[in-house]
Amino acid sequence: MKKLTILLVIDGRVRRAGIQTLMLDICQQIDKEKFQIIWYFTGDLEELDFYKEVIAQSKEIYYRKHVRKTRVGRYIQMLRDIKQILNVYHIDILHVNSGLHITHGIVLLYGKLFKINKRISHAHGVNMKYKKNTLSVKEKLECQILKKLIVSNANVLIACSKETGEIVFGSKTRYHILKNGIDLDSFMYSEKLRTKSREDFNLTDKFVVGTIARFSKVKNYPFLINSFEMVLKNKENAMLLLVGDGEEKEEILAMVKQKGIEKNVIFVGHTNEVTKYLHIMDVFVLPSFTEGLSLVTVEAQVSGLPCVVSTGLPDEILLTDKIQKYPLSDGFSKWANYILESKKYTVRKNNIEVIRKQGFDIEDTVQSLEELYLVK
Repeated sequence: MKKLTILLVIDGRVRRAGIQTLMLDICQQIDKEKFQIIWYFTGDLEELDFYKEVIAQSKEIYYRKHVRKTRVGRYIQMLRDIKQILNVYHIDILHVNSGLHITHGIVLLYGKLFKINKRISHAHGVNMKYKKNTLSVKEKLECQILKKLIVSNANVLIACSKETGEIVFGSKTRYHILKNGIDLDSFMYSEKLRTKSREDFNLTDKFVVGTIARFSKVKNYPFLINSFEMVLKNKENAMLLLVGDGEEKEEILAMVKQKGIEKNVIFVGHTNEVTKYLHIMDVFVLPSFTEGLSLVTVEAQVSGLPCVVSTGLPDEILLTDKIQKYPLSDGFSKWANYILESKKYTVRKNNIEVIRKQGFDIEDTVQSLEELYLVK
């Protein structure tokens, strides 16, 4: 059987983030006798280590270099890059990974013009302005145009959750749900690992609140800092563990210093040791404005962590009895109480089988995607 060549377009930079990590995990397990993957990132190279991981599993990798200042210039550059790829390789499948965004639709349209037979739209999330209860006339029009651009130029539609699918494709449009699977065994809870990791950070007798997320606006770090400040007033041995990097990190560092709580906040930066940091935590908190699904929240639940998350996450994220969703409108004080209430979960155990039965094993995700790639 001739290998199918897939052009995997990632609407983002070459770095370890949610979509990028998921697609790399898939790429590592996909049947390489049947498929070869060519990656294209719409952003520039940011993490060389991640680039090396991707290229080790792939036919080739391209990314948009020297990003131009104007939006039009960036789109022209992106389309030139993709044309260059199409001139070198015969592409059997175009698989575009984005959200309700113009890049998503433009790349699919381009693929249609170049007569790529299978064009997959894979929706991973929604811009927070389109998730408001009330949209302006302009926003409604934008939504309809973007939906039309995406749906009319793709012939396979995939969403990470029902909520994302309905917003990006429309409630009456047929699409497939592909769950964000993970390597479940990698997040198996270990009391030995927890004890050692907490000792290494001198956190043995601390109540550790934590998150693992990029420092960006959508992750809503200021809300977490303000809520933790109130936790600290009720529990003096509380510590906040922040794992990640990003454009708003300096702003959050300054906020922590201004509040005088820097001794109780640990900034870890980018890491590949997610499992270790989940083991250190007593509660995982994610007050995002919006999420397509949130891989790390699945990972936290596998390791048995209590989770406090916002209603910006879809209901599909509720995989165990230790996760609670709350509206951000409840405010900092109530969120502090929600975090403190998580102490009632004194027994921590593995949830691998519970979550596997709900379809979040990476092997199931890969199998489902392979079937979509192969179907005529």
